[in-house]
Amino acid sequence: MTPVFHVLQPTPAVPWYIHPAQAPLAWRRLAEGAFGFGFVVVNIENGPGRGPQDPYYREPLARGLATTTVGYVNVGYGQRPWGDVLEQVEQWQRWYGIHDVMLDCVPSQDRQGAWSVEWIDALRRAGVEHVIANPGVVPTRRLVETADVTCVAEAAWQDYAHLQMPEWLQAVSPHKQWHLVHGVPPEHLASVPALAASRGAHFSWATDRGLPNPWDVLPAPYADCHPELVKAR
Repeated sequence: MTPVFHVLQPTPAVPWYIHPAQAPLAWRRLAEGAFGFGFVVVNIENGPGRGPQDPYYREPLARGLATTTVGYVNVGYGQRPWGDVLEQVEQWQRWYGIHDVMLDCVPSQDRQGAWSVEWIDALRRAGVEHVIANPGVVPTRRLVETADVTCVAEAAWQDYAHLQMPEWLQAVSPHKQWHLVHGVPPEHLASVPALAASRGAHFSWATDRGLPNPWDVLPAPYADCHPELVKAR
């Protein structure tokens, strides 16, 4: 995974919450590395799912993807205990050989409920190679500096278009920053990577899809990957 964190040009990084049975062509192209994504976050059932017996995920993940693959783990804004989080991390490692994780719903503070920013180093000691944190907003500086990548902005286009980032983030490497934008008018999708880069983020992803789940289908420019889903929009 190391090279992807050091490429120079702005790089798409994708919440890949797309089921293989719904979009087999998209998964096949992902496996081939055809998209040029920096990394994708795989989310089976709010985590690694119920086990490697799920053939839909077992087969493509066992074959390996040419794209760096990150396992999804939800920390529930500090409501989930450490033991539950560690168990899911170990399941990603044991079931699918995935050693990079994204912690979603991370509190923006160093400590909140069960959460502690010290979990990040504890996960590295447990064999995790890279930890991506997603508070969805700008968290503490310590969190940004501790995680390998932090999603410091996850927002609707109407808010993101006018978003201002704190000055201290300018001193943080762009390779440690990730922006996610949903509900983007199709005519503005192509402009988001440059806009994110101008705000300090090397990694970004934008979709024309909206809430409640903007990430379960690829955006309009990738419609040929799963036309059966686009028809249902």
